[in-house]
Amino acid sequence: MKKSGKWHKSSFSVIDFLFWDKLLELQDYPGMQVHRSWWVAFAAIDRVKKQGRKTILVMNNGIEVPVSRKYQASVREKGF
Repeated sequence: MKKSGKWHKSSFSVIDFLFWDKLLELQDYPGMQVHRSWWVAFAAIDRVKKQGRKTILVMNNGIEVPVSRKYQASVREKGF
């Protein structure tokens, strides 16, 4: 089963897509997958917010992106 998702652009428009297909297209861009259905561009991260054990990336446009436990160490290694 393929996971579908939403693509948020700086204009706040949303485009439907198949997530795994987009991951392949994005592998050469500076960013990473941070959750089962989230990929973020490093340049779009404004700050990191902690809520107990949860890690949340706050993006430049205000969207809050959850970071799953699986990806928390990788996010820290990237300096966030």
